[in-house]
Amino acid sequence: MRFSKGPARALCMLLGVWMAAANVCVPALAEEYYDESYDESWSDDSWSDDSWSEDSWSDESWDESWDDSEGSDTEETEYIPEAYYAPIQTNALSGWPQGQAVQAASAIVMDMDTGAVLYGKSIFDQHYPASITKIMTLLVAVENGDLDDVITCSEEVYNIEAESSHVGIAPGEKVTLRQALYGLMLESANDLAMAIAEHIGGNVSGFAQMMNEKAESLGCVNTHFVNPHGLHDPNHYVCAWDMAKIAQAAYQNETCRKFMGTVEENIPPTNMTEETRYFINHQRMLRTDSEYYQSWCTGGKTGYTSDAWNTLVTFGEKNGLRLVCVLLQENGLEKQYLETTDLMNYGFDNFSHKTVDMQVESPTFYELIGFNYPNPDGVIYQSDELKQKVLTISDPGTVTLPEGIDTNSLTAGGGENPGQVLYYYEGQLVGSGQIGFTPIPTGIHYAYEEKRDMDTILETAKKTKRENEIEETFQKAWSNIEHFGENSYQWVVNYIESNRMAVVLAGALVLFVLLILIAIMIMRVTSDYRIRRRRKIEERQRRRREEEIDRKSAVEIEEELREAMKAEQEKKLREEKRAALEREKEEKLREAESVLEEIERMEQAEREVKGSSPVNEK
Repeated sequence: MRFSKGPARALCMLLGVWMAAANVCVPALAEEYYDESYDESWSDDSWSDDSWSEDSWSDESWDESWDDSEGSDTEETEYIPEAYYAPIQTNALSGWPQGQAVQAASAIVMDMDTGAVLYGKSIFDQHYPASITKIMTLLVAVENGDLDDVITCSEEVYNIEAESSHVGIAPGEKVTLRQALYGLMLESANDLAMAIAEHIGGNVSGFAQMMNEKAESLGCVNTHFVNPHGLHDPNHYVCAWDMAKIAQAAYQNETCRKFMGTVEENIPPTNMTEETRYFINHQRMLRTDSEYYQSWCTGGKTGYTSDAWNTLVTFGEKNGLRLVCVLLQENGLEKQYLETTDLMNYGFDNFSHKTVDMQVESPTFYELIGFNYPNPDGVIYQSDELKQKVLTISDPGTVTLPEGIDTNSLTAGGGENPGQVLYYYEGQLVGSGQIGFTPIPTGIHYAYEEKRDMDTILETAKKTKRENEIEETFQKAWSNIEHFGENSYQWVVNYIESNRMAVVLAGALVLFVLLILIAIMIMRVTSDYRIRRRRKIEERQRRRREEEIDRKSAVEIEEELREAMKAEQEKKLREEKRAALEREKEEKLREAESVLEEIERMEQAEREVKGSSPVNEK
């Protein structure tokens, strides 16, 4: 059924007036209606080339009608959440550009190249992500799947909230992973999220575990996923810092970047539908027909649930910077776009990249091992190989800083990766560099110009490393098996406790089926026994006849054969007589029928003669 815009718009206008009088946030309602209710009800049956056009429905027409319905009292009754007054941590840095207050409960602007946090407000607080969860779903799917894989959807696609965003995919329908990911990122399709999770992870819980493992590897500190779509669950949460790290990793993947930056795409007819499904990205800052369009915007993802409020991730490139902005628990659709625009422009206008002049004091290999080699004349000799410094600068480091702050004011610390150097300004991460390690010399010139071959040492070291890696892999695999077993057992126990009646009914049904199967097996066994018994009796009779034949003489056998032939002849004669009698009866019957027919013809002729006589008299 096609979604009717007129009645829905009128209803929302009435609701907007009522909620404005009650001092409730109208923009939040608009976002709930448009991005979730409207998009979720949109399916392949209601979206087609013939039924949709830019003129009949657009962001601008919807937003303008909503604004008109609010009248002039909107600003007077605008709801401002308490989070608006929460402190902005980056504003406390000396000489740092002051960022504006936002109504989002948590907000961050991060440089995706350096990892620098340019704007931060409550970035480690826990919030519900809603559909921006799908950025992690996209990243895990792209890293672990083949885009040309064909997904056969199961009943799992129906395991979502009835009114949530979907594209009307059906069990048994086949789509490629590439098509499913476009539906996931542009249409925010929760049914496709379930299909992707089952295809990549085997089941939803397995895929969620992959999501959590990926989050841990990215350094997330306050994130836990339980589903691939972001529909509300108390145990499904993120913080702004973690979401920015996830978005950064996705943006650095070229394939993910393409999915997140596509404006329009479609799924052609499948094995179960003749309609083409068309998608338009919900991130309005990407779309040139939207009032929120920004030329620097390169992608993003929207989200909304009644528990999460509005959530938004936005990517942008300008002035040599590649930034990502994350807003969590934002107060309405309009606010999320306006505040994102302000924060991204704040980053582009006030910050730039600077190279750190890093100096590393490193000992040489000779200084590290602590001795030299004298030659025969007593002169100290050092080989060129061991004169090399142990540490070298692979990457001096790039940081993101505002004007007026010099790199000399930065402090350095070790990173998670070997040789990584992190730079901080008053405890705030602003960039990183890399120190390299000079390879251990494989050959050393001694005092007598002799060269020592270290291949044997290196081969032994490689062998030991391989053995250690094998052992670690085995231990990890065994640990994963134990963890899976424990989780499975706990899941079964929890399921039984929370679904006792269903478990009892299922058990009774299984028992009933088992009883039926046992009855069928007993019947089959009894039937087989009867057949075998009958065959044994027939076999005994056959053997008895054979024994009787063996005991009789040739004369007796001949006499029996004559009697049998005589009986057969008599039987044949009786059958011939019976056949002759039947033929005789049939002939008599035919003769009688002929007589009757003749009589009937005569009577008919007589009636015809009598019927014509009065006419002749006249």
